[in-house]
Amino acid sequence: MRSLFIFTLFFFILPLEAAPPVPLWERVYGGHYDDEARGVIQVDSGRFVIVGWTSSYGADTKDAYLLVIDSLGDTLWTKTYGRERDDVGYDIAVTDSGDFILVGGSTRPYYDGYLMFPWVLKLNSEGDTLWEKVIKRGHSFKRISRVKEGGFLAVGAVFRMVGYRMDGDGDSLWFSNNDEFWSGANDFVELPGGGFMLVGLDSTRGTDSTNCEFHMGVSFFSDSGDFLYDRYYRASWNDALYSVVEGYDGNYLACGYTARGDYGMTDLYLVKLDSLGDTLWTRVYGGPGWECGYDIERTDDSAYIVVGYTDSRGSGWSDVYLLKVNDDGDTLWTATYGGSDYEGAYRILPLGGDNYLIVGYRMVIGGYRDVYILRLGPQSGVIERGDKGVLFSVDGGIGGPLRVEYGLEGRERVRLVIYDVLGREVRVLRDRVDQRGRYEVEWDIRDDGGLRVNSGVYIVGLTVGDERYVRRVIVLGGCR
Repeated sequence: MRSLFIFTLFFFILPLEAAPPVPLWERVYGGHYDDEARGVIQVDSGRFVIVGWTSSYGADTKDAYLLVIDSLGDTLWTKTYGRERDDVGYDIAVTDSGDFILVGGSTRPYYDGYLMFPWVLKLNSEGDTLWEKVIKRGHSFKRISRVKEGGFLAVGAVFRMVGYRMDGDGDSLWFSNNDEFWSGANDFVELPGGGFMLVGLDSTRGTDSTNCEFHMGVSFFSDSGDFLYDRYYRASWNDALYSVVEGYDGNYLACGYTARGDYGMTDLYLVKLDSLGDTLWTRVYGGPGWECGYDIERTDDSAYIVVGYTDSRGSGWSDVYLLKVNDDGDTLWTATYGGSDYEGAYRILPLGGDNYLIVGYRMVIGGYRDVYILRLGPQSGVIERGDKGVLFSVDGGIGGPLRVEYGLEGRERVRLVIYDVLGREVRVLRDRVDQRGRYEVEWDIRDDGGLRVNSGVYIVGLTVGDERYVRRVIVLGGCR
């Protein structure tokens, strides 16, 4: 008779800080042509809104693409937006009324041809278009976020680094740009003393207006949109910054890439700046191949998480690259995620603890890109405490059942379910109201019909009130 082995993905010799999160689920969305995700927001505990573009669906060659999923990655609805030529979405924000503001680029007539311009759409909560605006200066907006004095700021462009301050109806409060031709903003932060720091790239050209090289650029604007000054950083012959975040010490960390050698290979680049744009330190992370950092966010343990791609390590041609660092840029851990194809990530959404949602792309060799979404969570066996004081842990032994423990500080509705990797319910272990106390539930590796499950990856999902906790476990050697 074959033995049943249950492994939870936690090594007790490692402290939590040394253990990267593990995949809870991954999903691929798309059709027969290129589809890509660029931005993500969480609108409530059970829904995520992803924005990007699609060539598989919509009106023409490329349309902006909105994908709404639940906490297990199941599609709730999708919408496309665009006209007869290329239209793309880069980022999205939510208004106080629950509507969405999507930013990107839309191709429109320009003299005798067509050109892409910055594009803003307001959508209701169901994705229906309320209005759209095209700003015929620049190329496209890359990021949008709320600002302290009200309204939103969108940044982007290619011809010049631009900022567009708007209210919730898209009416312009100000529009401004720097003085550098062929520059663009990829992200921004609002400064505590007022004004904005935009990060991206600036270009340098030879005397004959050719031989263009791109380098890291930072521009400063006042609250009213006045351009103040630029800072220009050159670490190699080709560099750029893609994301910036305010640090826990009042300074700023920005990530991107820098070229290595004469063949164009790049390393992930991290720079720390003060509020004037002066460099405090720089760090380079990478291997013999290509690396890039596209997004940096703060974690709730006073550290920072950087996401991008690498082809120097991992299991495929390229993989999602995740890096956690402290205020000095010291590496706390690194991890790669992906299969045998090409994977990469553009944005990461921290969800508390070591829980993250990552959006990007997957491309098979010789094929097209698809939207790739990866949900990460803490290693199993770790005891997690939620906002309501809920304690949750999962453990298992060789040949024995899976044990789930949770503790409540008050009376709560509890639902404990085993899912497969596609999010389908395999076994409902508990669905009731529990009182204050500590509880232990065993899973005997059988489904709701009493049959042993097959070997594979399963997800333990615990819902307490409006809080959700998940763990991934691997069952080996199961048989029916």
